Order: sequence, then structure tokens, then C-alpha cells
Amino acid sequence: MRKKNGPAPPSANEPLSENNAINEARWFWPLMVLAYVAIGFVYSNTPDFAYTDWDDTEYISKNEQLGALNADQVVTEVKRYVMGNYHPVTMLSYAAEIALGGKDPGLMHITNVLLHLLNTLLIGLFIRRLTGRALLAGLTALLWSVHPLRVESVAWLSARKDLLMLLFGLCMFISYLRWLDGKRWQWLVAAHLAFVLACASKAMAVAFVPCLLLIDQLKGRPLIAWRPWLEKGGFAVLAIVFGILAIDAQQSVKTIGNVELDGLQRVWVGGANLIVYIAQQLVPAGLNARYPYPLKAGHLPEWYPWAAVLAMGLLFLLVRALRKPNLLVFALGFMILNLLLVLQWLPVGQAIRADRYTYAAGIGWSLALAIGLEYLVRWAPRYKTAAWATALVVLSAACAWIAHERTEVWRTAVSVRSDMIANDPRYFVYYMDRAVSFENAGDHDAALKDFDKAVKLRPANDYKPYFERGMFRLRRGAYREAMPDLITTFQQVPGHPGLVPSMIYIQWKLGLCHEVEPNATQALRLDPRSPDLLNLRGICRLQNGQPDSAWADAKRSIAVAPRKPETLVLAAAALSALHYEESACVALRIAGDKPIPDTTLDSLRTVLSDRCPSITKSREQRQP
Repeated sequence: MRKKNGPAPPSANEPLSENNAINEARWFWPLMVLAYVAIGFVYSNTPDFAYTDWDDTEYISKNEQLGALNADQVVTEVKRYVMGNYHPVTMLSYAAEIALGGKDPGLMHITNVLLHLLNTLLIGLFIRRLTGRALLAGLTALLWSVHPLRVESVAWLSARKDLLMLLFGLCMFISYLRWLDGKRWQWLVAAHLAFVLACASKAMAVAFVPCLLLIDQLKGRPLIAWRPWLEKGGFAVLAIVFGILAIDAQQSVKTIGNVELDGLQRVWVGGANLIVYIAQQLVPAGLNARYPYPLKAGHLPEWYPWAAVLAMGLLFLLVRALRKPNLLVFALGFMILNLLLVLQWLPVGQAIRADRYTYAAGIGWSLALAIGLEYLVRWAPRYKTAAWATALVVLSAACAWIAHERTEVWRTAVSVRSDMIANDPRYFVYYMDRAVSFENAGDHDAALKDFDKAVKLRPANDYKPYFERGMFRLRRGAYREAMPDLITTFQQVPGHPGLVPSMIYIQWKLGLCHEVEPNATQALRLDPRSPDLLNLRGICRLQNGQPDSAWADAKRSIAVAPRKPETLVLAAAALSALHYEESACVALRIAGDKPIPDTTLDSLRTVLSDRCPSITKSREQRQP
């Protein structure tokens, strides 16, 4: 029944009259301003954030191949994979920032926020052009922009690819709609170019192609006709090319299929993930930087099959609903299509879900919620408009506050690892990771506590916590405490990379050169080209008054690692002991001032350099 004081509620696809459209248009820009104010509040602290040691170091801060933007850098990024991904546009965005201000995390965080602001505007314009409903478009952009699930993509520098993928994806959708409106081929070309840039930002953009069919259906184009499918040919070819590149990139670092689940378990995981994503869009609780597979003795939780059955039922109903154009069906279909590739039906990575995977998919869910809100606003009597506006502001403020609190997770490497631990406090790997973060931050006591916790929580057959704790103690100079951990590792995995040289190094530091000689000699039978083993044996031989033998080891080491500073210092020391002072100085000049972690060798380099006038003079000139 129609209310006396208000109009009848509209259907999801009801076209607006000219007067209604004009009245609704006034809401668009105020809602966009509200969204921008909320975004400014949510991410106001991110310019102060540092790099995390979760991908940021490999992508940016310690990536020696990443330099300032120029022609050579463009060629480099187009030709390479980075951490199992092919996304040259994303990497070049970092290069552009480096050209402007170096590897400054603050500048890069500001860029992320600016990209999010731009995406918010583009979402509003996209929905407005798609539906002709300004109020709906503004509501969708606002609800999407402040949702806490967006935080990971904006506050984490390594998630820049999500921002750029959606930026170009929205340009693709808007261009495609412009082409549908006037059939001008320039807009279709622009849509293809935008799609290439989206895929070159993140390969997950291939999901945008079936979204074009959803747009066709919503616009009343029959999908049983050949033309809508033929028009997608170029997009399909590009999607296949970038899909192949993405699979090859993932396989290059072995992140596909590295979690052992049988076929039925994969079905349960994918279906349950869909339900969880929907639930977290509605109630953003239990968010985390990393969601590991919840396997216990190889089994998933009991609720997974039931959730998967529910998901299959929802998918069935959605497919049936696709027969008739409907904006709500479009919204839910858009969400699901942008999640299909990351529901883990296709096994990728060790994480079962990720907040960043909803960055594009969240548009669909936000549109669905906006449809409900618009329905209520247009149905309500005029005198209740202020009440609905107030309710919307309160809802937006609540989401913004939760999102703002969530950004603090990404402030430092330690805060990211602590967030992971809060989600799964019994997973020993998280404590090892946070221990490394504490060590990098200079908090060695906290690092040791986390290593101890990891040892305590480890599975009975896992040696890694012992190895990592032993190496930490070695780096701290606690050699006697480090050796038992490394011995425990040796008993389980004697061939672990770097283990034997580290144990022999400890023997040298403890003054046990009489043990270094036979142990290094035996280890060299298995690994005759190890410069570390050769250098350790050479140092002990030099200390035992055998410069000829030390020089022989140095020559063998130089043949393997001619620029290694430790090798060159050993060579200089042996040559000096043999009274070849000029040759010793040449070796030191080649070594230069490259850092040597061991203080003994570094001090030896200083002593030897003082005997070489040219080196001493050069060092004095470099001092302020």
C-alpha cells in the first residue's frame, strides 16, 4: 500500500522522471565531499608509516633493480616478474615516485591515498552513467570508500597494484558505457587500452571481462545474440595473454598449489570463502593482515562444508536471476565475478583469504547496500529526509572510525606481524617473523622472546625455529648459546643452506681453530666451491702461521667470489704475511669500503689499509 505522505517505493530498475533525476542530482556532490572528508580522516596518519618487512622490502626499499623512472627502467619492468607477479605498471608507479623524492615511504603512502580518492570519484561516475541515478552513485561511492576492508589496499604500499588495477578498470567500464551510448569506435579502443593497463597493474583484472557482459545485460542487450560476445573478442584475447603471464609468474616462485588439499576440500574452501567475504562486507569483524589455511591434522573446520553448500545455493539463485536484467543482480554478480579467481578454487599462495581481494569486488556489495538505502530514502516522507541523512552520516562515521583504527596495523613491520599473531596466537611462524621485525627495529630482547615462543609452539618435526634462533644469537655474538640451536638443526637437516659454515664460523670465533681446519676440510669435500668455508679455513691457517696455505685458500675463494670483501681481506692478509705488500694493497683497493659483518675481519682490513698510503689518503679525504 502506498503511504499517504510519500511516493510508492521504486523498483531496482525503475527509470527516474526528469524532476526526480534533477532532485537526486543535488545529492551526488555532497555525498562525494562526505566520502572525501571520511577518506581524509581514515588515512590521515598513513604518511607517517614506514615500510613493512612484508613484501615492501622486496618490492621497493631493498629492490636493487627498482630505480628512478627512465627508459631503461621501463624496459626492465616490462621484461621481469617481481615476487611472482607480472605488474610493470605498478612497479613503474614506484619508479616515478623514486624519481620525484627517492624511496620515501611517506610520499608513496600519500600516492596511495590520492589513488583511492580518484577511484572513489570514478566509482561514483561509473554508477551514475550505468544507472542514471545520482543518489545511488553517491551512496555507492561513499559506502565503498570508507569500508574497513579497503584499508589493506590503501595503507599497505605493496598493495598499490589493487589501486591501479581498479583505476584503469573503472576507466575501461566508463569508456565501454560511452561506446554503448554512441557506438563511437574511439571509446571501444580506449576501453581496450584501459584494460591493458589494468592487467599490467594486476592480473586479477581479467575478471573485468565478464563484468562487461553484466553491463550488456543490464542495458538490455540479449546475451543470446552473437554481437555482444564478438565485441568481447579483443578483451578475451588480452585476458588470456595476461592470464598466462600471471600463471607463469606464480609458478616461478612456486606459489600455485603449495597447500595440499584434495579436490573436495578445495570446493569447501572456495564456497566458505565466498560466505565469509559477504559476511565481512556486512559486518567488518575479525579482519586480519593474513588469514592462514585453518587446517588441523589435514582437516578443515566442520562448518566449511555447510558454508560451501550455502554458497552454491546462492550462486544457483544468482544464475537463475541473470535471465532478467536487474540492478541488484548486477551488483551481486559484479561482486562474485571479482572474487571467483581468489576464492581458492584455483590454489594460489598460503593465505586462504585477503582483505585486498575485495577492493574491486566491494563495489558490487556497496552498490547492493546503496540500492537498499536509496529505496528507503526515496520511499520515506519528505520530513524524514533529515533523519535518513543523519543515519547515513552516523553509518559512514562508524565505518570510518573502524577503518581509521585498522590503518594502525600497517604503521610498522612489528604492528603487521602483531596483527597476524592476534588472529592466530598459536602459529609459530608468525612469532619468527615478528622476531625478525623486532631485530630490524633494534629491540633484541623482544626478538629473543618471540624466537623462544616460536621454539615452544613449533611442531615436533619442525627445525626452523631452532635455526632462526641460532642465527639470531650468532648475529648478536652469543656464540655459545647459538651453537646448541644449530646442532639441533644439523641433527634434523644437515644439508640446510648456510648451516655448516655458520657452525664453523662459531668455532673460529670461540678460538677453536684446531677444530675449524678438519671440519672445514671435510665440508669442502661436499661443497668445494664454498667461499665461506675456504675463507674460514684460510683465516685459521693464517693465524696458525701458514700464510702459504692461507693464500691457496684465498685464491680458490677469489675464483668463486672475486668481489667478496671477506675473501679480499683474507687475500691481503696472506699476501702481507708473505711480504707482497703491493699486491696486498691492490686486494684492499678492490675490496673498498664494502661492509663486512664480522668485526674481526673489519678491524684487520683497517690495520692492513693503514699500511697502504693511497688507501689511507683516500679514506681521510672521504671523512668530513
